[in-house]
Parts: sequence; C-alpha cells; structure tokens
Amino acid sequence: MFVKTTSFLKVFFLLSVLLLVGSCKTTKNKFFNRSYHKTTTRYNWYFNANETYKSGVKKLEDQHKDDFNELLSVYPLGTEKEAQSISPQMDKALKKCAQAISKHSMLIKGQEHNRWIDDCYLLIGKSYFYKKEYIKAIEAFRLVARQFDGLHTAHEAQIWLVKSFVESKDFSSADLVLENILSDEAFPSDLNKDLALIMAHYHIKQKDYVPAIEELEEAISLTKKKREKSRYLYMLAQLHYNQKNYSAATDYFTRVIRISPDYEMTFNAKINRARSFDTSSGGSEQIKDELNKMLKDAKNKEFLDVIYFGLAELNNREGKLNDAIPLYQKSVAKSLKNNAQKSLSSVILADIYYNQQDYRFSQAYYDTAVAFMNNTNDRYSAASSRQQTLTNLITNLDIIQHQDSLQRVALMPENERFAFIDNIIQQLKEEERRQKEMDNSRRSENNFFNDPRENNPFNRNNQNRGGGWYFDNPNTLSFGFSEFNRKWGKRKLEDDWRRSDKKSLTVEEALADTISEEAFDPNSRDSYLKDLPLSVDAIKASNQMIIEAYIDAGVIYKEQLSDVPQAITTFETLNSRFPNSLDRAMVLYFLYRLHDEKGNIDFAKDYKRLLLKEFPASDYAKLIKDPSYADELVLANTTLGDHYEKAHKLYLQSQFEACIQRCESINTSQPQNNLYPNFDFLKTMAQGFGMTKKEYSNALTLIVERYPKHQVAQSALEVLKFLQQEQLEVATTSVVTGDSPYLDKPKAGHYFILLFKEFDLEVSVAKSTLSNYHSEYYRLDRLNVSDLLFDQHTHMITIREFPNKKKAMSYYNAFQGGDVRGVFGEDYDAFVIASPNFPHFFKNKDVEGYKKTFQELYLNEQ
Repeated sequence: MFVKTTSFLKVFFLLSVLLLVGSCKTTKNKFFNRSYHKTTTRYNWYFNANETYKSGVKKLEDQHKDDFNELLSVYPLGTEKEAQSISPQMDKALKKCAQAISKHSMLIKGQEHNRWIDDCYLLIGKSYFYKKEYIKAIEAFRLVARQFDGLHTAHEAQIWLVKSFVESKDFSSADLVLENILSDEAFPSDLNKDLALIMAHYHIKQKDYVPAIEELEEAISLTKKKREKSRYLYMLAQLHYNQKNYSAATDYFTRVIRISPDYEMTFNAKINRARSFDTSSGGSEQIKDELNKMLKDAKNKEFLDVIYFGLAELNNREGKLNDAIPLYQKSVAKSLKNNAQKSLSSVILADIYYNQQDYRFSQAYYDTAVAFMNNTNDRYSAASSRQQTLTNLITNLDIIQHQDSLQRVALMPENERFAFIDNIIQQLKEEERRQKEMDNSRRSENNFFNDPRENNPFNRNNQNRGGGWYFDNPNTLSFGFSEFNRKWGKRKLEDDWRRSDKKSLTVEEALADTISEEAFDPNSRDSYLKDLPLSVDAIKASNQMIIEAYIDAGVIYKEQLSDVPQAITTFETLNSRFPNSLDRAMVLYFLYRLHDEKGNIDFAKDYKRLLLKEFPASDYAKLIKDPSYADELVLANTTLGDHYEKAHKLYLQSQFEACIQRCESINTSQPQNNLYPNFDFLKTMAQGFGMTKKEYSNALTLIVERYPKHQVAQSALEVLKFLQQEQLEVATTSVVTGDSPYLDKPKAGHYFILLFKEFDLEVSVAKSTLSNYHSEYYRLDRLNVSDLLFDQHTHMITIREFPNKKKAMSYYNAFQGGDVRGVFGEDYDAFVIASPNFPHFFKNKDVEGYKKTFQELYLNEQ
C-alpha cells in the first residue's frame, strides 16, 4: 500500500511540474497560462512595485510644505530636489514593472491576455511622472491609452497624460486630450473627481481662474475625505480672493476652519479670512479680536509673524495704512524661520514705501524680500529689479552723506577733531557696556536687519543732503555698522554669512583679496582719521565723488524711478553746491529738460538760456538748437558700436596688432567718444600678449586708475587678481598632457567656472542663486562668488577656491546633478580648473581647448 501511494505521488508531482511548465508559456492563450501569469504579475511583481511607488509618493507628500500665502497647488509634486529624493523608490517600481512585462506579458496576435500588464504600464508612467521625467511619462501614458483603449486604465492614463502635458507646459497638447475625454460618453463616472481636479490644475497653471473655480467646486462635491476637501476649499477661497470676491473668499475660509482636521491649515485659514474680510460689510472688530487672542496663545509663538501679517492686511484693506505699516514691520521682525512669510511681509512694506517715494526704507525692505524670497516667486523679478535700482540710489546718497561728514570733521581744528572723535569712541564704549548689561545684543542685531525703520538713523528728509553718518549722530549708529554694509552689503541672518558673498568684489577687496584686509577698530582714533580728506587734493577728490553721486542719483530718479520732482531737487542742489563743476553743462541740460517735462516753462527757459550762454559749443547746446542732432549722435554711437564689435572680433581671433591699431585709431580720432574706456581696456588686453607679467599688471593697474567707476576697472581688477594668484613654479610631479599647455595639478587650488550668455540670465540672479545654494549646502566652506565679462555677451562666474581637485569635482557633480543649475537653463558651460591653469585659459579665452583637458583629466577619471 505504501509503495502504491508513493508511486501515485511521484506521478502527481510529475504531472504538476509538466502542467506548471506548460502554463509558464506566454505564447499560448490557455486558462492555466492566463491564470498563472495574472496571479504572478498581480501578487508578486505589480503588488511590490505599487507598494514601493506608494511609499515614494508618501515620502514626497510628507516632506512637502505648503506656503499658505501663495495659491496652493492641486498636486503637491515638490521641487526637483525633492523628486530626486524619491528616485530610488520610483526606479525600483520601474524595474519591477518592466520585469513583469518582460516575463509575463501575453501579447498574442496584437491582444494582451494578461489583465495586469496595462496596470504595470500605467505604473511605469506614474513613476516617471513623479521623477519629473515627463517625456518618458507621456510615452508610457500614450501607450496605455492607445493599446488598452476602452479599459479603465486607458481612461486613467488620459488623466495622467493631461497632468504630464500641464507640468511640461504643453497646454495645446493637454487641451487636445481634454477634448477627447470630454467627448467620450464612455468615460467612467468614478474618474469624474480626477477629471475636475486636472481641469482645475490646467486652468490655474494658465492663470484662468474663473473656470478653475467651477472645476474645484465640482471636485469638492465629489470628495468625501475631510483633509482633501479642506485643501480644495482653501484653494477655492484663494481663487476668490485673487478675483477680489472677498465675501465668497471669507465664506470658504470659514468652511475650512469648520472642517479642517489640520491645525496649520485652520490657523492659516483664520489669517487669510482676515486678509479677505469684506470690509464694506463692517464687523471687522470681531476678526481683529480673534487674531489678537491668537497673539496671546502660547502655542502660536512660532506664528506671530503670520498673525501680525493678517492684522496688517485687514487694516490695509480698511484703508488704515498708518495702522497697517507697524504691523507689517512686526511681521518682518518676528519672522525667524518662515522665509516665505518674511519675504511677503517685506515686499509689501517695500512696495508701500516705494509708492510713498520713501526710497531708503523701500530699499531696505526689498533687500530683505529678495534675500528670503524663492526666485520662482511671481513677485521676485519686480522686487529684484527695484532692489537693484534703489540700492544704486542709496549707494550714491550714502556717498554724499559720507563725504560731507568726512569733510566737516576734516575742516575742524585738530584739537576739536580729536576731541570729537574721542567723544564718539567714549559713547560707543558706554553703549557697548550698556548692551552687555542688558544681554540683548542678538535681539538688537535681529531688529536692525528685520526692522529697518525703527533702527535706521536715516529718514526721507535727509535723502538729498549731507549728514546722518556717525560723525553727525554717534548715539544711534556706530561706524562698525556702516563699515559692515559698505564691505558686505545687506545680508540675511545666517551662519557663516561671509562665506557666500552675494555681491561683486569692491576695488579694495579685489586688490587685497579681502582675506587680510585691515579691520576697522571703532575704539581707535586712527581708524577714524585715516579716511579724512586733510589735503587740498583729498578735498577735491571728495568733492568729485559727491558730484558724481549727485549726477548718478538724479539720473536714477528720472530714468528709473520716474520721480521728476526729486530729480529736479537733486540736480538743483548739485548746481547750487558746485556751480563751477566740469559737469555743469550736463547739469544745466538735465534741469532744462526736467522743468520742461514738468511744465515749469519759465524755469526751463532760464536753464536753456544759461546753457546756451555758457556752453554754446557743447553737445548739449547743439541738442537744444538742432533736434536732429540727437539722431546724429545715435548714428555716431551705432557706428562706434560697430567699430568696437570689429575690434573685439579681431581680439577673439588673436589678431592682436590689428585690434590694437583699430582701438588707437578710434580713440585718437574721437577722443570724446563714450566707449573710450572700453577701447582702451581692449587695447591693453591685446597688448598683454606681448608683455611680461609685470608689464601687463602695470598696464591693467593704469586702467583701474583712469576709470575707477567704469565697468572696465572691475574687469581689469579681476584679471589682475588672477595674475597675482598664478603659480609660476611647476612642481616636478606635474604632468603635461600631450601638447596641452595645461598641467595636471590635483593638489593645487581649484576654481569652478560657469559661462553663460547675458541675454539668457541676469548675472545678479545667477550670483544670488549660487550664494543661496552655498548658504544651504556649503556653509563651512570659504567659497567666494565673483563675476567677470568673459566676452561681449558672455558672463563668467568664478567660485573659488577649492583646496584640491577632489573637492572641486565634488562641487561640480553636485551642481550638475542638483536643481540649482535649473536657473541657467541648458546653454551654459561648467567645469573646474586648477589655479595654475587659469591664466592661460582666461588670456586665450580657450573654452574649447580646455574642455578637452577637462574631459581627459577630470571627467574620464570619475
């Protein structure tokens, strides 16, 4: 009996194996074949792939943080960096789905008989979508929609196809797919919510908010989960707010407060309900009382900036601007961790002061806004532009105040001067002692940067007159403070702020390389005396700085701020203070044009008469006498530009003698041409190829001395710096690669070089982006960001200095693989270079030549 049983089992096992082997075939459409492959695909490959995919999506959602003051996104997809963080999960899902299709697809005579293969293809598309690889995602979704037409997954794929087109900004293709969906009577009703959401997303991305509101209302009616519904209600409230439908916005924010299970969303709904409160209906006191109670609640300690902002917005909308401004200031001052709120409060304050023509405070708040604002923010471009304009204005106003203060002290008798400075030092010491006793130096520092109006000693009344520096008001401002701003610019509070310099190097910093620059000692009399203009020549130089600052400020008022009255005041002040300046003809002409534009006919006639009488042969007089003379000047400048283009082209082609001759010819025949410094600098650069290093350095130093305020001086300083850093000695371990002039110096200091076209990106945006990147990821490194015009249309950003090749390549790889490079688009060159190799590369503009060396010595070795 036992023998028979054993024999039976053997036969049964053999038959089972044969049946299993037969069912493994994917080319036969049999019941056992289908069952085996469906089961294996579903419960092995697809299940594991889907679980991995869901874990990646959850991780992305968990690390996503909404900015409740900006319009929420229907789909929180995260940044490029966040997408990279879930790549391992998505890649694993992709691999399992691909293996499932490869091993278990039963595509026989054009028809798929494994009902889980379409789900695998759909999951492949979703995984690519979350990796932000939209082209591959679109291919996968198209395949599902086409190959599995009529199935539920095909309809679902169409929804994801629209998502992919919207995220890649291909709205025309998204529109075509939506038309197909809306005309499809067989579209599943259980996907109606998804359809409404993607259509809302489609309209929001195009800022078409009215149909987006309708679609969100449809989605809300189909949503059961409280967390999802509260998010869509919040978005609906925001959309109504954008449409200035404040009553509806208030109602929807109230609904969010009633149902949201999330404290943060409820909190922000209360704040934004205050922002959107319909002030025409009255009753705002109840809202204000609620916000004031929130201020006193201990659990809201971290959200004081948001609460003050809500109160400020409510007062602002009620027309109580004077009450709103202090609240905006408190919002900025109390914002310690919420960069989005800090930047929003700052930019609104900056706009208020800008509209009030209170430029000093406007500039201070634009500084803060730009420092903390994401450069993808819709407000960023306008804020950054105004910040740059106002920074230039305030810089010139500060020059006037600074030089006036220096001159006043310089003109004092020596004993009075010493006593005056000693008194300042004594007051500073007393202030320092008091601060130590109060132990609030950190709070004072924070208040200064975050609340410029309360801490800045300047006000609008002194914008155009001297004074206000430490010699005038030592009780409110120490020199160390002014020196910090002069050297480093306004900075947001962060660790290691010095190591991520956001501005171009000054002349002094470029020559001294800033590392060993002499520090200002506020307790030393000599520190105050060293910059005083104590000679006749020094006074003349100081006056010339004041004159140039007045002219620059006046032009900014007129051309960039359209503030004609302030421009008139500035030029008239200049004219009265320095009636015999070399720029008097230009000043008279500006005053004539400004008064004429303002409609002050009598004043315009007076300045016209003075100009024609005192400077009858000047270009400005010719412009008044002959209106066509302006066209002649434009034509002359155009011709001059063509000459410079040709000279520069000769330089790039290494035809240095021809370049030198053309530059000399133009400057000799047209000594008053406005490109004189440019031709002079280009000639010097061309002559450098026939000079020794010392001769070349001396020639560049002359350029700096001749044109200290011109852009060519900065360019010359950058070249000087690289010449000073050149390492002439070549170590015996250095390896020359073939006939290449470049050395293999892995242990030498290295630079990271970035080249991009000026019409692709503003250099200020590029430098700010890199500096913010460094502050987040390279706080402990001494990285200096500087820029130089590489050729007429190409900027070169240099990040230095890395201690060796390994560190530099680590930075290079992080840059190329990170989202920071996104701002530079695709058309840029990036590489690292050893400092001994840089002079040859820069002198010869040898981009293509060095790329080969970079490939051989750096990329091939990775």
